[in-house]
Amino acid sequence: MGNLLQDLRYAWRAFFKAPWFALLAIVTLALGAIGVINIMLVAVSERTQEIGLRKALGATNRNILFHFFLEGLLLTLGSGLLGLAGAGALMALMGGVQGPQ
Repeated sequence: MGNLLQDLRYAWRAFFKAPWFALLAIVTLALGAIGVINIMLVAVSERTQEIGLRKALGATNRNILFHFFLEGLLLTLGSGLLGLAGAGALMALMGGVQGPQ
């Protein structure tokens, strides 16, 4: 456990010593957010009839907004978990690779 904490501290310090890495992380998050916004815009524009039907059946604007918010949240969480699983699998595969000496 002590080694893990020491490794985490080292990684945290290294992250802030490389500002280009922080910039890359910010750009990546911004592009991911733009992608989610685009997907949700397409989902709303393609489902105008469904929205109209829900309004006709008595749904409030709040209900419809909550529905799309929940859909976007699940999409973001699902893709984030898939990304973490992929990164973990890649780290496990590369853990056995011996680098140059």
